[in-house]
Amino acid sequence: QEETTEEVVEEINEEELLQSEEELEEETVEETGYEEAVEEVVQAEEITESSEEEAITEEAIIIEEVVEELSVVKEEAKDLVVTAEDNSVKGFVQRLYSLCLARAGEAGGINYWANLLSTNQMDAADVSEGFFYSNEFLNRRLNNEEFLNVVYKTFFDREPDANGYKYWNSVLSAGVSRKFVLKGFIESNEFTTLCDKYKIARGYLIVTRGYLENNISVARFVGRLYELCLGRTADTSGSTYWVKQLVDKTGTAADIVKGFFDSKEFKAKKVSNKVFIETAYRVMMDREAEESGLNYWLVSLNGGCSKDYVLSGFVSSNEFNNICKTYNVALGTIEYSALRDKEIGKTRLLGYAYYAATNKVTPTSKVNEIIKEVSKGKVLPSTMIFNLLNEYTFSNNKLTTAEKVRRASMAIGGKEPSSAFINKWVKDLDNGVSFTNLVEALTNSTEYKERCAAAKVDPTPFYATVTNVKETTITVNGKKIKVLVDGENNIIQNSLKANGYYYQIDSATGKIIHKQKLMKNDKVYMEGIDVSEAQGDIDLTEFQNGFVIIRAGYGWDIKQKDKWFDRNVKKCKELNIPFGVYWYSYAISKETSRKEAEIFAEVIEPYRNDITLGVWLDQEEVDYRKKKNCSTSAKNISALTDAFMDVLNTKGYYTGIYTSWSWAKNGYVDASKYNLWIAHWGKNDGTLNVDLEKMDKIHNTEIFKKTVLHQYSSKGITSGGKLIDLDVMYCDPQLLLY
Repeated sequence: QEETTEEVVEEINEEELLQSEEELEEETVEETGYEEAVEEVVQAEEITESSEEEAITEEAIIIEEVVEELSVVKEEAKDLVVTAEDNSVKGFVQRLYSLCLARAGEAGGINYWANLLSTNQMDAADVSEGFFYSNEFLNRRLNNEEFLNVVYKTFFDREPDANGYKYWNSVLSAGVSRKFVLKGFIESNEFTTLCDKYKIARGYLIVTRGYLENNISVARFVGRLYELCLGRTADTSGSTYWVKQLVDKTGTAADIVKGFFDSKEFKAKKVSNKVFIETAYRVMMDREAEESGLNYWLVSLNGGCSKDYVLSGFVSSNEFNNICKTYNVALGTIEYSALRDKEIGKTRLLGYAYYAATNKVTPTSKVNEIIKEVSKGKVLPSTMIFNLLNEYTFSNNKLTTAEKVRRASMAIGGKEPSSAFINKWVKDLDNGVSFTNLVEALTNSTEYKERCAAAKVDPTPFYATVTNVKETTITVNGKKIKVLVDGENNIIQNSLKANGYYYQIDSATGKIIHKQKLMKNDKVYMEGIDVSEAQGDIDLTEFQNGFVIIRAGYGWDIKQKDKWFDRNVKKCKELNIPFGVYWYSYAISKETSRKEAEIFAEVIEPYRNDITLGVWLDQEEVDYRKKKNCSTSAKNISALTDAFMDVLNTKGYYTGIYTSWSWAKNGYVDASKYNLWIAHWGKNDGTLNVDLEKMDKIHNTEIFKKTVLHQYSSKGITSGGKLIDLDVMYCDPQLLLY
C-alpha cells in the first residue's frame, strides 16, 4: 500500500502537480490544458479516496495538498478563456484570431499580443499587420474578393458596401499591393472608432508606394481592362507598364485599349465576333450591348470590316469619353485606313451579303474585291448580291428552302426575317415561283433602298438588270401602263403605281391580281379599314379592292374574343381581301400583358398562313388603367408594350403597335423598336389631311419612317350607313411581311 501511494505521488510530481506557483502563472494554459488538468484532479481525488479507505498516511496528505494546488490551476485557467466580444485588449486580439485566421486564439498568443498593445510596444496597426502577413494567414491563399470580405469585417466590423467594395476590388485588380489597401482601412475613421472601443492606440501603417500606388486612378483604369478584357487580375509588372504610358503621356486610353484587344492573351481566347463586340461594350461603355447596336456592329464585322474600325467607333463614343474623365486619362483615337473600313457602307451592304450567303465571315480579300467591282461600275449592287446568293445559297442542295429564303432576306435586308415571311415564300417557291422573284421583291424593299443610300450605291432593284430588259406598254382596264419586261416579254415588275392606281401583277402570267385606287397622297399604296364587333354584320364587298385590319379581341380572358372575328376573317378570305389582325389591350401589369398576348396568339393561330398584313397590338387605354391604379406614364406603358410584344415576336409574327401620334411622339411606344400603325385624324372629316412626314420635320421626330399604317379618320361611312375607321398603307403590301 505504501509503495503504491509513493508511486502515484512520484508520478504526479514528475509531470505537473508540483510546479511552483510562479511557473504556473507563466505557463501557457489553453482550454485543452484546462480540461487535462481537471481530468487529473478527478484522478487524484479517486486515488485520495482509495487511500483514505485503506489508511491515512503521510503520502495521502501529500496528495491532498496536490489536489488543492490543482484547484488553483483550475481557477487560473478559467481566467485565460477570452472571447472576441470582450471589450478588452485581449478581446481585440481574439477578434484578429477569429476574423483573420478563422480560429480561436491560444492563451499564449493572446497574452503575447495583448501585452504588446497594453505596454504600447505596438499599436493596432502593427498587430494587424502582423496577423495579415503571418504565414498562417498567407497560407489561406484568399482571392481578392475573399480578402476584402475579411478586411471589411476586421477593420469596419461589418459587411462590405457595394460602392466601397467595387472601388477596392478595382484597386486590387489593378495590381496594387494588398498592404496599400490595408493602409486605407487601418487609417479610416471606422477603424479609429473600433480601436477607441477597445481603448487601444490605432497607429499608422507604413507602406512603400510603387508606381501603381502613386497613380491609383490610372491604375484602376488599367485594372478594368485586365478584368473586363482578359478576365483576370492585373500582374504588377504588366499593370505598371500600361500605367506608366498613361502617366508619362506616351500613350492614350485608346492606345491601351487597342493594346489589350491586340494582345496575344486576348487573341488566344478566339472569341466570336459577337463576344468581341459585347466585350467592347463592357470595356468602353461600362454596360451590356443593346440589341440594335449589337446588330449594327455584327453586320459590320461579319461583313468584313476590321476590328480597329469597331474599336475606333467605341473609343469615339461619349460613354468612353466619360469613363476616361472619371479615371483622369487622356482619350485618344484609333486610326484605320483599310478600304473595307473607309467604304463601311459598301462593306455592310455587299460584304454582309457574302456573309449571309455563305454563313462565313467575309475575308478581307473578298470584301475588297466586291467593293472595287461595284465602285468601278462593273456591276450593280443588286446583281452582285444575286450572284453571291446564286453561287453560295440557291445552288446549295444541302440547304432547305426555308434556309435559302432566310439567307436571301439577310443578304439584302441586313436582318433576320420573320417566320411569316419565310413561310410565305417557301409556299410560293413550292408552287413554282422562282428565287429570282424573291430577290426582285427584296431589292424593291424600303430596307434595301435605305441600305443602298447609306452605302452611296445605285439602288436599282434586281429586276432592272435582267438580260434584254425593256420597257413596254400594256393596257389595263382600257388604260395604257408602262411596265418592264424581259427578253421573252415576261413582266418582271411585281407591283407598280400608274394612272392613279396601285397594281399587283403576277410575274409568271402578267395578270393583275390586285388593283387599288390611289389617293392624292403619293406615299399611299393602299386604302383600307379596320373593323370589330362594333360594325356587326358589315358588308366587306365594297372594300375588296383595299385591305382590312380585324380586331381579334381584348383583355386577358379568352371569353373576350371578338364575336365577329371568325366571320370577318372568313369574308376576307372569300373576297381575297388582304387582312391583318389586332388586339385591344387593357393590361395593368406585365403579367396581364403577357396573358393578353398568349390569348391573342391562340385566337389567330388557325389563320396564321392567311394573315398577310401583320399582327398588331392596340395600345391606347387610359381610363380602365387609372381605375385599377395602374400607372399610365410613358415608362409603364412602354414596359407593358414590351411584355406583350416579346411574346408575339417569339411566335414568328410580323408585329407592330397601334397607337396615337402623340403617344408615339412622347415615348409611350418606342418608335425605333416597332413598326407603327398611327392614329392621327386631323380634321376627322373622312379625308386624309395629315402629312405624317411633315409632322416629323416640324417636331424633329422619326415616326413616319416606322409608320406602316395610318388611321386617318373615324368617320368613314359604309354603303349601309355604318361608321367605320379609315386607314392607308404606306408600304408595298407584298413586302409587308419582311
